[in-house]
Amino acid sequence: MHSRPVRWTALALTLVYAGCYTYRPVELTDLAPRAEVRARISAAEAERLAEVLGGNERRELDGTVVETGATGLTLDVPVVSSVERRGEALNQRVSLTPNQVLEVELKELNRTRTGTVVALILGTGLAVFIAQLHGGPGEGPPPPGGEVDMRIPLRIPIPW
Repeated sequence: MHSRPVRWTALALTLVYAGCYTYRPVELTDLAPRAEVRARISAAEAERLAEVLGGNERRELDGTVVETGATGLTLDVPVVSSVERRGEALNQRVSLTPNQVLEVELKELNRTRTGTVVALILGTGLAVFIAQLHGGPGEGPPPPGGEVDMRIPLRIPIPW
């Protein structure tokens, strides 16, 4: 019956973790190779790239900058494929001209949010560990002269 709060806690932590990254608008000329970006592209370009990028028309492309210059931007973009390799992400290089790119945002790690999430996770883990050390109701010290069990029972409810 207490699995519902655990599910909500897991969902809340996922949403907070997703908030660890922020996006900041930048100019094409300010980008460096290997920068992680989100590019909003024109409808015509999204239609042209639909087949290349897995058959769906995406107006936002998340990817890594390969190169940038006066002629535009080259991104390494994850691709949805019917042929999946075990543990390997499939990427496609996409070249975009400045008139095809409506906006580019640089993905940055927000250190404050990340620190908060890490502190919450560590605090929760420590609280669970301490609660497990003290045991549940009715559990007392071992009888005199009896064996001492050095194992620590760990009860972690899994929401699914």
